[in-house]
Amino acid sequence: MAKVRKKPKAARPLLMAAFFCENILEEKEGVLTAVRIVDVLKVRIPDLSGIPEGQPKPTIATQIKALLGFKSGEAKGKRTVHLTVVAPSGKRRKTVPTTVTFMGNELGVNIRAQVVVEAEEEGLYWYEVRVDGKLLTRMPLRIVHEKPTSDDERSKRSEGSDGTA
Repeated sequence: MAKVRKKPKAARPLLMAAFFCENILEEKEGVLTAVRIVDVLKVRIPDLSGIPEGQPKPTIATQIKALLGFKSGEAKGKRTVHLTVVAPSGKRRKTVPTTVTFMGNELGVNIRAQVVVEAEEEGLYWYEVRVDGKLLTRMPLRIVHEKPTSDDERSKRSEGSDGTA
């Protein structure tokens, strides 16, 4: 009986970092600095009680930056990286994929992304990091809804029509 040869697995890059932060700075030498690494976002929820029944509710969204850092290891060539967002309800949504080129060894790739967080659901969101469709890791992001306070309402009433007090 002939031996069946297994197809060799394509080498995967090594994950060095995967997190959310408020800002990412890049120095002249290409060194990155992550500012305020976070895993909880507080999102102010507008009062929607004035919206008539049957009318669409506005999308509740905010933005945050994500930093994904890879080292090539044995991986060489083009790879596709994308995030899959898993909402607290289990609803899944893919983001736009990014193609990167790995050169091998200690050479790496950093992906800085502006992430739009659709925050209709309160709770724990998971952002799955996939390379060529294979799961590498998951990044948690908890969304906490904040209702407007009575102080917010009073300051709105005291502001002029141009938004100034």
